[in-house]
Amino acid sequence: MKCELGNRRGKPGLPGRRTALLRLGVLLLGLWSGHGAPARAHPESAGSLPLVPHSLVLRNRSAAEILLLLTREALPDPPSPAVPRAARTDNPDTLLPSGAQAVYRTPMPEELVLVTTEGAEDAEACLRVLDAPLRLLGPQRARIQLRLRRAGPAALRAAVLRLPGAGSAALQGTTLTLEGTPGWLHQAQRTLFRAEIGHRLPQSPTGEKPASSRSQKTQ
Repeated sequence: MKCELGNRRGKPGLPGRRTALLRLGVLLLGLWSGHGAPARAHPESAGSLPLVPHSLVLRNRSAAEILLLLTREALPDPPSPAVPRAARTDNPDTLLPSGAQAVYRTPMPEELVLVTTEGAEDAEACLRVLDAPLRLLGPQRARIQLRLRRAGPAALRAAVLRLPGAGSAALQGTTLTLEGTPGWLHQAQRTLFRAEIGHRLPQSPTGEKPASSRSQKTQ
């Protein structure tokens, strides 16, 4: 589904919403960079491309959940109700698709705004991989099915099973089903997202055998 600056066609008030969205994006980016001026690419950057916000309405997860995945290497311990307002390139833990400068949330709990310097279609598709239904199975156990776009399924499965506290990982084609604790699922989804945005997966130490005790079938 193509996101048109988050605005659903045929509904009234679209010009006003688009203007408000653009102003909000410019204001926030200006504040992040420490300036009140409109947000633009560095004048010496290629083409001096402007920063453009695109709205992305999520189907299965909340904006707060996605931002937590993008900005935190691990879940806070103990759990904290504080949720990042935005994912930005100035945070070393932040993972963003190529061309994206920031992702921030709006008053709508299911909406993210993706700020890019180029076309947003590929970046949106990367974020959609994380927008998958999460089923709670108990206080400390959940299951999620993720449809891969670019990540190599077998290599990704091996990588997430090497993470501390690994649960189970089952492959069916390009669908990876993960079941385990919230902390492991968080790190596994970040590992998947790294692969989707072009980062190399960590290699297994020499001589280490692939995990064979975890289920390869969906439980």
